[in-house]
Amino acid sequence: MKRLDLSSLLLLSILFLDCSSPWERVPFSVVPDHPSVGERVTIRYIPRLSGPSLAAAGRVSLRFTLLDKEGAPFSDALPMNRKGDGWEISFLPASPTRAEPVLLVCAFIDGDDPEREDNNRDESWIAPFFQDGRPVEGASYQEYRAG
Repeated sequence: MKRLDLSSLLLLSILFLDCSSPWERVPFSVVPDHPSVGERVTIRYIPRLSGPSLAAAGRVSLRFTLLDKEGAPFSDALPMNRKGDGWEISFLPASPTRAEPVLLVCAFIDGDDPEREDNNRDESWIAPFFQDGRPVEGASYQEYRAG
């Protein structure tokens, strides 16, 4: 009987690990994964999955750039909130003076030392905006230019 209980426990453990949140397996996540223009997004960052640059940071900020379809940038930085072993922020990505954004480009900086950053090894994290399930006009071109 004990063997059956141990086997069941092992099976449940495997299923639990496989069903864990995808946020726990990648250093950068955007929710929703296909954000629409004018929709709030949540950015999640787990430094230990990205490398050592910000793993010990006491504060982390999201540094982002919004690009419109012509490539005009709007940049800002926002402090993130600690959540578990990572950092998270929810915000409405909008430029107060520019056209609607087509692309969100992200990097992370140490809140105490802005010279320390994690920009995905010079491959900043990128999230295009969507409309009706497809990238908005200009998103693919700006992603090509940013990459």
